[in-house]
Amino acid sequence: MHQHFDLDEDAVMLTSPFDSEGNASTQVSNKLVVFLTNINKDTTFNNLPASGPSTTTSFTSPSPLSLNLYVLVAASFDTARYQESLKYLSHAMSCFQQQPIIDRHSSPELADSIERLILDIENVDINDLSNLWGILGGQYIPSILYRVRMVVFTSDAIDSRVISVNNSAITTTGI
Repeated sequence: MHQHFDLDEDAVMLTSPFDSEGNASTQVSNKLVVFLTNINKDTTFNNLPASGPSTTTSFTSPSPLSLNLYVLVAASFDTARYQESLKYLSHAMSCFQQQPIIDRHSSPELADSIERLILDIENVDINDLSNLWGILGGQYIPSILYRVRMVVFTSDAIDSRVISVNNSAITTTGI
């Protein structure tokens, strides 16, 4: 954004566009605002427990948790700068269209527990969009909703230990 629009300040903020009373926040005036609107479990992946090596004793851990994050990118600009707001939003959409996958190659600072993030535009009909902005407590501003897939949280905790004795298994839980 800085290079494309020749800016001296940040044009994008990760924050809510509204204050606690539902009014437009003054800190996001004339900026693109990126904020989380929802989180849900991604059920497209088979969440089988992870297990240790297949020896006489193995360990099971909780399944990795795959989540979908719903992120709204909104152009929070003054009415007089409406056309400019659409240019910023269009540029953000173009960037995500050109690089819809974020991984360690494109973003080395990505957490080790996350292999990659996949950004998909989420189609929202006008009634659902109206409801979303109503829930958020503010007036509609130009925006686009993205679903960020493949957010995985893994746990180092061990759920149980399985010990094989004469071809039968004994499971010990609570370890």
